[in-house]
Order: sequence, then C-alpha cells, then structure tokens
Amino acid sequence: QLWFFEQDFAAADHWNGMWPVFELDRKLEPGALLRALATVLAHHDGLRARFRSDDRGPYAELPAVRTPDGSRVTEVDLGHVGDADVEAEIARHVALRNSALDLADGMTVQLTQFDLGPQRRPRLLVSAHWLVMDYYSSRIFYEDLRTAYFAVERGDEPQLPPKTAPLPQAAEQLHAHAASEQVEAELPYWSRLADLSPPPLPVDHRLGPNTQASAVRHFTEVTGETAAAVVTGLPRRLGVEIREVLLTALARAVTAWTGQPELVVEIEGHGRQTAFGPLDISRTVGRFSTLSPLVLRPGELAEVRDRIREMPHQGVGYGLLRHLHPDPAVRARMAQVPVPEIGFNYWGDVSEYFTGDARPVVESFGHHRSDLGHRTRTLDLMAMASDGTLRLVWTYSTNLHTEATVRALADRFIDELHTLARSAG
Repeated sequence: QLWFFEQDFAAADHWNGMWPVFELDRKLEPGALLRALATVLAHHDGLRARFRSDDRGPYAELPAVRTPDGSRVTEVDLGHVGDADVEAEIARHVALRNSALDLADGMTVQLTQFDLGPQRRPRLLVSAHWLVMDYYSSRIFYEDLRTAYFAVERGDEPQLPPKTAPLPQAAEQLHAHAASEQVEAELPYWSRLADLSPPPLPVDHRLGPNTQASAVRHFTEVTGETAAAVVTGLPRRLGVEIREVLLTALARAVTAWTGQPELVVEIEGHGRQTAFGPLDISRTVGRFSTLSPLVLRPGELAEVRDRIREMPHQGVGYGLLRHLHPDPAVRARMAQVPVPEIGFNYWGDVSEYFTGDARPVVESFGHHRSDLGHRTRTLDLMAMASDGTLRLVWTYSTNLHTEATVRALADRFIDELHTLARSAG
C-alpha cells in the first residue's frame, strides 16, 4: 500500500486490481448478489478500508460493518446490442464502473452484471481496488462470494469459513518484523542492488510517455507436451518450481533481445510467508503481495534456479526494508535500488480458482486502470496455468514498442520453453 501511494498515480481511485470480467453460466439474481457481497464485506475487514492522507502521509481506516447500498451491485442490460458491438459496449461500461471506485469513502469493491440476452452468457465485472485485494485474496473473495450467493439463493443464512488474523494485526506483525534482526541481516544482499545501473531496454520509438492509455496486451498460449513439461514434468524430475522454469526462459529470451549479459526483473509474489511467523493469514483478505528486484544471467535451468533461491525469504525483506524499516537511512538506501523495467508474475494453476460456473474472459479487460495513470514498468509478463494450457499475457506501451517486437520476444520465450521441455524427456 505504501508503494502504491509513493507512485503518485493520476486518478488513483481508478485502479482495479482484480481480474475484471467473468463469463457466467446463468444470470445471478441481483438482490441475492448484493446480500452475498454484504456478507463478504462484513466478514473481511480489509475490504471495507478507507484511504486518506494528512501531513504524516497516507493512512487507512477500517470502519465498522454497515449495510452496503444498492450501488455496490449494478445491472446492465445489453441484450439489444449486436454481437459485433457487444464487447466494445462491455468495455465502455467496465471503464465507467472501475472509475467509480472511491478510496476515501471505502467504495473499493463493486459488482456489475451484464445481461447479454437469452442467446449469450451473462458477464460479471468484479471491481476491486488494487489496495484491498491481491490475487491470492481474490481467490478467497470469489470462494466466499460464491458460497454466500448459493446460500442466499437457497434461502439459508450464509456461513463462511472462519476468519484468520484481522488485517490490523497482520499490519502490526509486518512492522515488528521489519525491525527484526532477521530482516536486518538481509540488508547486505539488498543493499548491493542499489549500486546497479542496468542499461535501459531497447525501444522502437518514443511516441509519448509510458501511460496506461498506451498499454496493450499480447496473448499467447503454450499447450501439449511443452505445457505439460513446464507445469509438471520439469518440477517433478528436477525439483524446480514452475516460476523458475519460466524465469529461465525469460532470462534467455530477454538477454538475446537486448544483447546484455543479464536481466533485472521485478518479481511479484504472494507475500504470505515468513514475515508473519505463527500468525495465520491464510484466509485474510488484503494487499499482501511483494515486489522484489532480481538479477538473472541466462544459463541452464539449475543455475537460474540457484540464483532465484539465493533471494532471502522469497523477497519479502526487500519491501520491509524499503517501506517499513524504522531507520530512515535504511529506507533511503533501498530507495536507490533501480526499478526493473520488466515485471514477472506467475499466478499458478487457476483451474482450481475459476470454477465451472464462472470463467475469465481474457480479452475483455476494458480500462481497469485510468488512462491518466503511468506504468511503472516497460514490459510485464503474467503467466498462469489452466486445464493443461500455459497462458501468457505480455503488456507493453505502443508509445515505446511495436506489436512485432513484443510478438518476437514472446515467440522467443516460447522457443526457450520448448528447449527446456525437451530436456525433461
């Protein structure tokens, strides 16, 4: 959260962090959906957070439970819109609904259902601000929303799984851990990165700033034997993690493109590991994810794996030192670490997340973040596994790169995955 406010994004309220659009098997009853959402908001205090600033900086408040008004759930009838225009019309409403998020009054979670008529499946937009829900939390949110909705539909009182540690307690634990000897022992590892001066990524042109308005996504998929090798074969045979396989391919592909000997990449992780000690946050909803810089040299899978595993505690300490350490000098030193231009995030297997009655519509992101906001990285790679397929989403700015350049990089990345997969045979 402190990282977010430090970026000083334009139109920061309009910053949906959730996968925006789902396809549903059937239309949901609006009243039951609102009651289900109210149940989830009452259960998870972090979803009620309000964010304000004073002379000390940004801070969050967690107000008491209150019955949400009907504006939390919106119905949009698009049954009259033809097939050729319906996606554009959904995207227009996605931008409108996401722009209605409001950090100051706590309107950080909303639902919008699109009725597309009897011949097309309905869609559901989940607008949840980046500050209140990360990917891991979204799994909990969706599971609880689904449970609550079906209970209300049956006429039962919703019963959700027991809560784990409340968000304020988790925050206190983070502050305590940031000042611990364990985290301070990581300072030499992270401090040396402040002396890096990586050359900028090559660009095709400079048509303007790296804005959300110029952001475009390139979608690719890996199937068959290669996907099976990456997701199951190599991890079982060599004891590696899937993200280590993907990062090996990324290091090879990017350095071949740039001609540089190494890759500096920003890794996003779920952030729920050792920082919390015995505190159980397994079903605590909030923004726990971590952003950590990592330097990789292209090489064999085992070499890249070992370099990744040198990162202490999967990178949690970097953010603690950068934002929460009590010594201003330590925070200032961490602020000197260059921000990587390439970001990487592996979501894992989403088959267990997206159930049969709701499926993500990959192409229908719409404008989930304000066009006025800037992008913090030049290229982003998000990967996920689903039903035997590895899905890859590359995000870039048309002000900096052409589609041909990003497509060539994505193709080279897949070629490297094919090479790694053959080693699993």
